[in-house]
Amino acid sequence: MTFKGGAPRKEEDLKLKYRMKLNFNLEEFNLIKSKSLYSNKILKDIILQAILNNSINISTDKDPKYNQELNKIGINLNQIVKKANSIKELSNSDIQKMIYLMDVIQKKILHDS
Repeated sequence: MTFKGGAPRKEEDLKLKYRMKLNFNLEEFNLIKSKSLYSNKILKDIILQAILNNSINISTDKDPKYNQELNKIGINLNQIVKKANSIKELSNSDIQKMIYLMDVIQKKILHDS
């Protein structure tokens, strides 16, 4: 059998082929989402950790507002990239502005880490 590209095949026991629908009230949902946002873990991992360990460890090294701002910056960068891809033309000044902003963001992240 020849490799046709794409992602490598997973072993059968590692495949994610089962889904589960969970229902939460608004307070529970917001609590779980905030723990996911502030811990930089995906929701599935947070829920699994809580079930397997009967606890959720959240790193409080960073101010939650810091994580929210980083998330907003990431969303803005994603929108810029999508726009750039859709118009397929950027001026040199636009490119220089993006490079500058990326450098500023990277220095801020490294400084605060």
